[in-house]
Amino acid sequence: MNFTLKLSHLSLGISLASIAFTTQAAMQTTSTLSDIFITSKDKRTTLHSYATRIYTANDIRESGAQNLSEFLSQNTQIQVQPAYGNPFSSSLDLAGYGIESGHENIQIIVDGHSLNNIDGAAVQLNNIDLNSIQSIAILRGAGSVLSGNNSSAGAIIIKTTNPLETKQNINLEAYQSAYNESNKTLNIYEKGQLDNLKLATHIHANQYQNDGSIIVKADGRKNQSESRTLSLGLNGEYKTSQFNLKVENSASDLIYVGSTTLADFQQDPATAQTNGTHQDFERQSYQAKWQQQLNKNHTFAYSLLQTRQTSRYIDYGSRNDYLSNKHKLELSSHWQDLAVQAGFNSTQAYRDSQGWSSNRTHRDDQGHFALVNYQFNNQLTVNAGVRQQSFDYHYQSSTADNQRSDRLNASNIGVNYQVDNHSNWYANYNEGFLAPNIDRFFLFNGSFNGFIEPMTNQNLTIGYNQTTQSFDFEIEAFNNRLKNEIYYNPATFQNTNLDNSHKHGLNLNAKLYLNKLNLGAGYSYVKATIESGSYAGKILPGVAENTLSLFAQYDMDNSQLFSALPTQSLRLEHKQTSALYAISDFDNSLRRHPGYQSTDISYKLANKNLSITLGVNNLFAHKNGLYVASAGNIKVYPTLYERRYFAQLNFAL
Repeated sequence: MNFTLKLSHLSLGISLASIAFTTQAAMQTTSTLSDIFITSKDKRTTLHSYATRIYTANDIRESGAQNLSEFLSQNTQIQVQPAYGNPFSSSLDLAGYGIESGHENIQIIVDGHSLNNIDGAAVQLNNIDLNSIQSIAILRGAGSVLSGNNSSAGAIIIKTTNPLETKQNINLEAYQSAYNESNKTLNIYEKGQLDNLKLATHIHANQYQNDGSIIVKADGRKNQSESRTLSLGLNGEYKTSQFNLKVENSASDLIYVGSTTLADFQQDPATAQTNGTHQDFERQSYQAKWQQQLNKNHTFAYSLLQTRQTSRYIDYGSRNDYLSNKHKLELSSHWQDLAVQAGFNSTQAYRDSQGWSSNRTHRDDQGHFALVNYQFNNQLTVNAGVRQQSFDYHYQSSTADNQRSDRLNASNIGVNYQVDNHSNWYANYNEGFLAPNIDRFFLFNGSFNGFIEPMTNQNLTIGYNQTTQSFDFEIEAFNNRLKNEIYYNPATFQNTNLDNSHKHGLNLNAKLYLNKLNLGAGYSYVKATIESGSYAGKILPGVAENTLSLFAQYDMDNSQLFSALPTQSLRLEHKQTSALYAISDFDNSLRRHPGYQSTDISYKLANKNLSITLGVNNLFAHKNGLYVASAGNIKVYPTLYERRYFAQLNFAL
């Protein structure tokens, strides 16, 4: 498997960052309205009405995760599985939308840019360098006003390290595991200043390789994979202006597992296959950001993100070429108690398909929004916002030329009541939508499915937070009603809508900070039911009703076990979900199948510049797989099914 990375021309553009505003309630740091959350020093949301959980760079380092998918899978209550065996494409489920298409309802936002695709392909999360992440916020049940489409379940909001602010010059990480799985990452930062102009450059390079553990092709090839990423960035600051330019190229070549029978999977998940899929993928992105502070109260920002992608399925002779241009304009204003943000965004995107059928499909959208946040006093904060977004579809082939337009609305209203310095109540009502991705307009053989209706939802969340020096506690309940939830009907082989469906649930999180011992537990319950049509009363397949996550970490400072690396810690993590109906089992005729389960243990040794982590993932070798119903039978895509030892080294200057 050989491939090369090619750097193409840099497309110029300008982007946004948003104005930070300071609150009066003893906030230790400021944040931005665009980021949807305001953060306090203890990582918890305080003066807003959104259900948000925030993970810092230190949380990520302590987790020992190799990549972003692994971190989300083991440290959050999001369900994460390789999409039908593809390790570079992660299926996600948050709040009961199902592991099959839940990723369509979660916005993936990195430094203000949405990475969601116009078709059903999941975002390749592992292209986002874990070492470059400053924070990850998991926003639940809100975000439709600022983020628009794809955020009916919530959003994963990622902020990466600003090269102008980092103290690092070089960061090098190497990871090694079984089957010659290796991951090497290099980050180089350089800063300088000329009078009032501050400049910083960032070079990022990554190489991943895995020789595979299962024979998946008739010629004996295994589920092998490799990928490479290279990005170059330039950040600048001049008086009241800030800008950022970045170009990134990535390429991957992989053969991933096909499905096996339930009996074979139960006996041996590594049973040889012949139905693996060979895919190669290339992506180039060009982005630029610019923010201008007009005066002490007003900031203007503009952004452009251009993405080119090519995906080839070698076995089928099919190829998809993508081009998208995303623009965003924002004006942010803030006063002592009031923050107002208004903006406009547009996307022009198309996909050219060759293979099973040859066609070009466009999906263009334009949206505008406004959001107001008002702090009445030290205890009460209220926010409200509205968005309108239009979508234009155009499908062209040698035999057809079809067009459709939709105009959708979103709104949000919320309240936060600060009981004291340690606790608060919040409530949020959000109306959102999901426009169909362009894959929903095609049948499996590539012929035209017909246009389908967009989904709308109404979500109410009520929650309570308590944070002290030694204890964190969070509880929230949500109720979500949906119309025209989008799904693939395995009986008719068509993409269509569920007229009415409903989701409700409960989330609990607790952390206890002792002298050297930190303990944490999280629990989620969700019930996703279909309320009309031939599947009325049935449970939405691919949804685990119960999710439990646990962790314990024991820190040993100035340990004499290995004096050169005196800061040492032992970490134990466990995540488990309840049994669930297989994907496509809408009539619930087949029994529930085992959920995800993994126990991880790691030991970390570190000093100021160097850390070494040794660990085991899936300690008890639980057989994890993606279960899919097909013609009355169950087929399984093996995922994490065996014990995996690893070693990780990180060096920073």
